[in-house]
Amino acid sequence: MGEVVGRVAGLFRYAVKSFGAEVLDAVDASWHGLAGDRRWAFIRDGMTHRGFPWLTIRQRPTMWRYVPWLTEPDRPDASPAVVRTPSGAVLEVADPALAAELGTGAPVL
Repeated sequence: MGEVVGRVAGLFRYAVKSFGAEVLDAVDASWHGLAGDRRWAFIRDGMTHRGFPWLTIRQRPTMWRYVPWLTEPDRPDASPAVVRTPSGAVLEVADPALAAELGTGAPVL
């Protein structure tokens, strides 16, 4: 047995960039990171072909209050996500109402 260099105290996946964390009991990990982590992201309006297009918590400080989870946890790289909004509504990540609430365009894989 090798030398112990650390201990995992918790597992958290961020299925949507800058949204809140999904608490996990287990997850597959590879050199790409955790399966399904940052699988989705929103692009700022008018930024699809320049610089850093992603909508982040820098532009919308309350994004962490949106909590996503993958609907097919056994297939994290193919799974759609749902999101609990700060008001408690549950929307699919691709629902135009979610993008409108964030004031941006649709999400991308």
